[in-house]
Amino acid sequence: MIVGPYPRTASHIDGGVAAATMYLTRQLIQEPGVEIVGVRVGSRKADRVVTQDLGWPVLDIDLGRFSVSTLFRRQIYQFQSMVSDVKPDLIHAHGSDAAGFLAVKSRQRAVV
Repeated sequence: MIVGPYPRTASHIDGGVAAATMYLTRQLIQEPGVEIVGVRVGSRKADRVVTQDLGWPVLDIDLGRFSVSTLFRRQIYQFQSMVSDVKPDLIHAHGSDAAGFLAVKSRQRAVV
């Protein structure tokens, strides 16, 4: 599972972290036996919408305007549910922001 700022489309990469997330995922999905599920944090879409626009599944977690003040409780719950469903071997989060926070709070093996 890779958690980061995935763009809406592969042709519109906005920023260095989004580019790194995209390029890493593109390379990893070419490796035999490697399956990737992306998690896009900060999306404005509905919860748990799965998109295939990039060539692999990407789940969305909305960061509403009260996320920081509520200590990301709703997002932690959503992410834990995703982790339970996907059962990843490893969570790789790009950034020490919400993505890294969710990965560490998941109590799974995580690289931030």
